[in-house]
Amino acid sequence: VRRAESEDLTSTWTERLGNCQVLAIEELDTSERLEVYNRLKTWISEETAKAEEKYLPRHDIRTPRMMFAFSNYAFPTRIQDGDRRWFVTQSDKERREPAYYERLFNEGLDESGRFLNMLPRRDISHFDPSAAPSVTESKRSIIANSRPMLTQELEAMIVATNDGDEATR
Repeated sequence: VRRAESEDLTSTWTERLGNCQVLAIEELDTSERLEVYNRLKTWISEETAKAEEKYLPRHDIRTPRMMFAFSNYAFPTRIQDGDRRWFVTQSDKERREPAYYERLFNEGLDESGRFLNMLPRRDISHFDPSAAPSVTESKRSIIANSRPMLTQELEAMIVATNDGDEATR
């Protein structure tokens, strides 16, 4: 398990993002960087990605099996409509006292064996990898904010102009 920051995603030196099972990205904030979104596509969906490190030639590196990205921003990255790589959820819960998180972490680790034991027995026979992925309201919002600003403004103007006018809908 490795931890990364948004700056690590924008860096030329990307070797530290790979060769791990899980990559947790803290405080994702790359919405203004289309090249980061495009780079992440490979890191999320491919077995290997090109990586660079100081004084080493560009080379292939094993990508993480799972990536988590956390953010307090409403628009932390770009997502194109139809992109199946992302699942987005939002939590509006208030922060709890530190003792709660300590207990959750410690008791959660105690339960990890039971969780791992349950996984191979879980019935996934109804899973359809060809089916459209679920799209949350949070993901729809990011997709909408990912469109060009001119498109967003024109759509807002059209809605404002047509508001209340059933004949133009």
